[in-house]
Formats: sequence, structure tokens, C-alpha cells
Amino acid sequence: MLIYIIIGLACLIHLIVIYRIYRSIRYLHVPEIAESTDSTPTVSVCIAVRDETMVMTQCLERVLASDYPKLEVIVMDDGSRDNTGMLIKSFAHAGVRFIDGKELPSGWLGKNYAFSILAKEAVGKYVFFMDVDTHIEVTTITRLMRYAEKTKSQMVSIVPIRTRTRQISSIFATLRHFWILLRFSPKNPLSESSAWLIDRDYINDEFKNNPTIHDAMLLESTVASKLRKNHTYRLVLSNPWLGVSYDKARHSQLETSIRLLYPQSGASYIGSIFDIALMYITLAPLVLVPFSYYALVPVVLQMVSGYVYTRQTWPNKTMAVFGAVLMPVIVLQEILLYTTSIYRYARGTVTWKGRPIKTANIK
Repeated sequence: MLIYIIIGLACLIHLIVIYRIYRSIRYLHVPEIAESTDSTPTVSVCIAVRDETMVMTQCLERVLASDYPKLEVIVMDDGSRDNTGMLIKSFAHAGVRFIDGKELPSGWLGKNYAFSILAKEAVGKYVFFMDVDTHIEVTTITRLMRYAEKTKSQMVSIVPIRTRTRQISSIFATLRHFWILLRFSPKNPLSESSAWLIDRDYINDEFKNNPTIHDAMLLESTVASKLRKNHTYRLVLSNPWLGVSYDKARHSQLETSIRLLYPQSGASYIGSIFDIALMYITLAPLVLVPFSYYALVPVVLQMVSGYVYTRQTWPNKTMAVFGAVLMPVIVLQEILLYTTSIYRYARGTVTWKGRPIKTANIK
């Protein structure tokens, strides 16, 4: 009897996941917006880096290839221990402004302080913060600005897609963006840190007058929380038209998940344990009755829910199917990462680019 209850719960969970992911995709879709004749505000692309020699060159080359006519590119070396600073300076001839990192003040997280310095140095009406492993296309900033101006948004956060889906790091990718789509609500959209556009004056005022964001683990979510109330914040799901993707090394994916999973749950032990329990239930039919006819339905539903998710984040249809088939393995990986995230936050051993995170505001 217990097995049938577990199978029923697993099926129910998968149906809820399919519904919520599908609904999020529908709400977060970015339509193709025709070229506008409106004003073209200056955009400052701001990138904070630390020990990123492996991916720095490709990132800057993509940004500099942008067709947006009013673009400023600023990169801050946040205390790198390798040759990242020298590499950034080699792009000075192309107009990239280099900012050397400063000593981290008390009460700040390293990346938040770097963003505050970048925003203060920027001259654009908008600041586009992006991670070094985020990729943009030639038309990305132009199209993003069309969307921001059309929707009158002060802030736009972008969930990236994956383009290099045949790599191990993609095939066994973490479910970082799955949780954003699953928890999405039209009245309370979440945020994504890989790439986000924001009004420069607004973010500078926040850094100056709102000290709670100085050590906020989820900086972009904390900033977006106020803008949600006046409907000037948008969360969008990238697509081939917008062209925001990411290619994160596997070790970096694992590190990022451990750092973000517990805070993204609301820093709640009860909420985190509930999430883990639900994931265990979805895998239970495969463990308890692996060769039973009754296990077929939850297994198929898990593949469907996996496909609905991977089809949006992996534009390649064939690889999306492959990702859906591997979903039980990926869910098991996520359980281990989630558990590790809770344990390490409880022990105070979470790090960010080699820096311990001990005083961070993780909610």
C-alpha cells in the first residue's frame, strides 16, 4: 500500500512541476521586437572577474562585437591570483576600461563591492552586469534594450540558455535555473545573477542608501524586490532571438549550486528539507519497484517534466531528449548538492572564489 502512495505522490509532483515550468515559460517568453526609432541610451557593460584567465578573452571578444551603438565596457579585477588583470589590460586598445580591485571593506561581499565600484564608475544610463562565463550575441544588447524600453523596465534579469550541449558540463548540468522557473510567480518573479540590466542611478542609490545589499548573497533578488512593487522589474527567459547563453565549467557549476541552493530556498531549513524530500519521492519508484509496471508512469512523467525544462534551456532538440532521459541522475546529483549546501552553511564553510562567506545576508 505504501508503495502505491509513493508512486501516486511522485506522479502528482511531476504533474505540478510540468504545469509550473510550462506556465513560467509562457510568462517569461521574450517576443521578437521590431527595430525602434526611439532614443538610444548608453549602456555600460560591467564585469567583475576573479581568476578568470581561461574564459576572459572569449567573453570580451563577444561583448566588443556587439552592434549596440552606445556601449561602454568596464572590467574590474577583483583580487585575481593569476594573470587575469594583465589579460584585461591587453584589451585597452579596443576601449575596455580596466579597474583594479580595492581592499574589501568590512560588511561587504566581494562581488557586491565590485559591482558597487563598477556602477559608480559607469557613465551609461543603464548598467548591464554579466558573469564572465555568460555569452552574448552581436545583437543581444540591442534587442535587450528594445525590450527594456518597450516594457518601461528599470531592471531586467535574464535566465540564459545553453548552446554547447554536447559537453559533459552541459549533459550533467545542475538544476540551477530549474528552481527559478519552478518557483516563478507572476506577482513575485525571482532573479538570475548571470546577466541583468538595471538603471544606473537606481543601483547607485541602492548601494549608497541601502546597506542591507552590501552583504546580500542574492544581490539581484534583493534589488529586484522593490522594483517588483511598481512593476518595473522583469524576469525573462532567453531564446535564440535574445541570445544570452552560458558555458560554465563543471567545477564552477557545482561551486555555484552549493553557494546558491540554500539561500534561494529562503535560507529555511524546513523549506530546504521539504525540497529534498520531494526529490527523493520522485526517485523512490525507481528504487522500490524498478522493474514494475507501476513505476512506468512516474518515470515517464519525470522524463516529460525534464524535457519541458531542458527543451527551453537547451535549444538542441536531440540533446533536450537526452537530458530528459538522464533526469533521474541529475535529480540525484541535485539532492547531493542541496544537502551539501545546507551542511556547509550550517558549518560556515561556504566560499566564493576562495573567500569565506561568514557574515553574508543569505536571505
